[in-house]
Amino acid sequence: MFATVSLYSIAVENVAVNANDPGEPDLYVQRGKQRSNGVEVELNGNITDALSAHVSYAYNKAKIIKTNIAEDIGKIIENAPSHSSNSWIKYAFKNNILKGFAVSIGHAQQSKRYTLADGFTLQGFVILNAGFQYRYKHFTIAANIENITGKKYWLSAYNNVSKWPGEPRNFMMTVDYSFR
Repeated sequence: MFATVSLYSIAVENVAVNANDPGEPDLYVQRGKQRSNGVEVELNGNITDALSAHVSYAYNKAKIIKTNIAEDIGKIIENAPSHSSNSWIKYAFKNNILKGFAVSIGHAQQSKRYTLADGFTLQGFVILNAGFQYRYKHFTIAANIENITGKKYWLSAYNNVSKWPGEPRNFMMTVDYSFR
């Protein structure tokens, strides 16, 4: 297993942000300064020779610290979740008739996020993902299902008019050949 912990404090000046003007949705203005402070924890590796895991968590406090609009100072930055996490756990069958098969399950999560519109927040979400894989000699065939439950969620938004949905349930299949 391999673990990392990162602490950060990032300040950015003169960030271009949407002006939140429904009459001019492509208008951007500069924000004076914003700061993000947080911690990220990540764990990767093999628990056993058949079971591997990737698990991560991040805590982030992102605030406006300087702007021409006095009432915005101290506000949480739009689309910046305070909590987010991901996981992917895989079990590879090593014996018997299932040798070469592997199954995976994981998640992606974000807490609520504020937008540029006062009083309009995006709800937090958790989506579940799964995968199936078969490896034979140099070939690997894999299928992943993302957002298993078909949950409707929003990734980001400026306001209630300009918002971007998350991916619906989707399926992806890959075929891989390794020359080694």
